[in-house]
Amino acid sequence: EKHGLRGVILAHHADDQAETILQRLLRGSGTTSLPGISPRATIGGLTVLHPLLNISRAAIRAELKRRALPWREDPSNATARYQRNRLRQLLARFPQLAAELLQLGRACSVLRNWLDSHAPELPPDFPLDAIAAVSDPLAIHSLRRWLRTHRAPAQDISPATLMRLLTMARDAASPPRQHFPGNLLVRRRKGRMFVDADE
Repeated sequence: EKHGLRGVILAHHADDQAETILQRLLRGSGTTSLPGISPRATIGGLTVLHPLLNISRAAIRAELKRRALPWREDPSNATARYQRNRLRQLLARFPQLAAELLQLGRACSVLRNWLDSHAPELPPDFPLDAIAAVSDPLAIHSLRRWLRTHRAPAQDISPATLMRLLTMARDAASPPRQHFPGNLLVRRRKGRMFVDADE
């Protein structure tokens, strides 16, 4: 705001992307998180671009050396104190693993885009039949978006959480009143699902 900038360009590269995907795999993230760092995002109204995500660290350094340009190494990158640094060291020893992680990220990106365009949009108070005949992947994607519209924190919406919500929507024998991330009390009543406004 001070400088009137329309956006920021960040220098995360392909190796950073592989590390991010591996970290998310270790956390048990679902397929919609596995594309990794987005090439373009909007955060607080600011456009954030990552134009180097398909270029390796080695290629960037080689180009800098060719042009006789210096770069800065963050000393914290050398410590094994942080998980990301330990994963970086692991991927340096097994470069094929990094390539496989990037391929996984690209495949998950294609899947996420397909889900975004095909999963039904659910209103805040939706009828159960809105997802009754929808395939599980589409239903789960719709329910994830539904939780997000109710301000459930994205990092707390795990695959297990989504399966519990899907079971609640499809199985009349499941508890009709359950808590979900973001302190949401979700109710199932008279063929509809909604968040209790009193919570």
